Amino acid sequence: HMSVEHSQVGKVYKKATLGQDELIVGERVYDISTFKKTHPGGSIINFYAGCDATDPWREFHARSDKAQAWLDKLPSKPVNYNREEVLKDFEALREEFRKEGLFDYSVFHISYRIIELIIMHCLGFYLMTNGWPYIGLLIFSIANGRCGWVMHEGGHGSFTGNPTIDKTCQSILFGLGNGMSGSYWNNQHNKHHATPQKLGYDVDLNTLPLIAFNRETLQKASKVNRPWLKLQAFLFAPFIVTLVVIFWAVYLHPRWMIRNKLYLELFCVTARLLFVFKYYTPMMFLMNALFGAVYIFVNFALSHTHTPTIKSDQFPNWVEYAANHTINIQPSWWCDWWMGYLNYQIEHHLFPSMPQFRQRQVSPRVRALFMKHGLPYQVRSYFEALQDTFKNLHTVGWGQ
Repeated sequence: HMSVEHSQVGKVYKKATLGQDELIVGERVYDISTFKKTHPGGSIINFYAGCDATDPWREFHARSDKAQAWLDKLPSKPVNYNREEVLKDFEALREEFRKEGLFDYSVFHISYRIIELIIMHCLGFYLMTNGWPYIGLLIFSIANGRCGWVMHEGGHGSFTGNPTIDKTCQSILFGLGNGMSGSYWNNQHNKHHATPQKLGYDVDLNTLPLIAFNRETLQKASKVNRPWLKLQAFLFAPFIVTLVVIFWAVYLHPRWMIRNKLYLELFCVTARLLFVFKYYTPMMFLMNALFGAVYIFVNFALSHTHTPTIKSDQFPNWVEYAANHTINIQPSWWCDWWMGYLNYQIEHHLFPSMPQFRQRQVSPRVRALFMKHGLPYQVRSYFEALQDTFKNLHTVGWGQ
């Protein structure tokens, strides 16, 4: 049996304990030297090379028989080490939730989310074409953004619980609603979930030259870039986020879809473009991008961007990532709706494959787990989080 000391797991995990082509899942250590080159999820597998990958593997692949079959084929040997108590308790809590049906889909909830999208798009379109172009466009743009919330659930396999159906819903909704690629989103977003706020790992930190959410990113900015970043708190919404959305829709996502021959996504994006050319003026196109970008990106920024970063040689465990580098936004009926349940970001990072509407239900027990192990459970009001986000942008931009 391979032995790993308890003290070598967690924040100061000594990567020399395991080889760089090995990782732990459960009670076995797996050789990924060959598989990492063809891993369907890409380079993310290297993020946990030499580490215990039990929790991220389970959260990303719990619903995939194919992933389990690939894991079973990898060369492996038993490993004997004592997981941290917080991870044991987390695993036990997750199993309780599973037995209680909290990872199960809800036909009622799926129906509600889809019907809401249809009604909002129809109402927005009706107003746009009957004398209320910009009020209609605002409603239509928020509906586009809400396609993004459901798309996000589909990417995590937490919408219907069927990976194939969820990925198909994701491709259709993100293509028609936002003109973008669900596949590209998954490739990038899972890297964020694996290591939130970790420098050199979390792709959400690769934001230059447009913006810097932390001092480490600011230090990489050129002198030419610095004056722009001093104004980033004022430019972020609506200017920077709109630039990002247009760049994604016009270049980054189409390039990915073409390179990877994603025909369903290309069809949906093409259908959206035909709609835009028929019904939008250039100003309406820009306003649609602006409204949708502010709605999506500002809400996404609230839960992470002002939290501490992690150095590339630090290795928190799965629960520590969620506790120290994520915050929740105070629950309320309007905030749950407005943020598409992404205000439960702590629970979402712990259980990304759990349907997000159930995360309010589990939050008291997650808080109790954190309290038991002396971990912070951070909750702020929506407007406090907004203030923290923009204050952080200003502070970082000025190098304070």
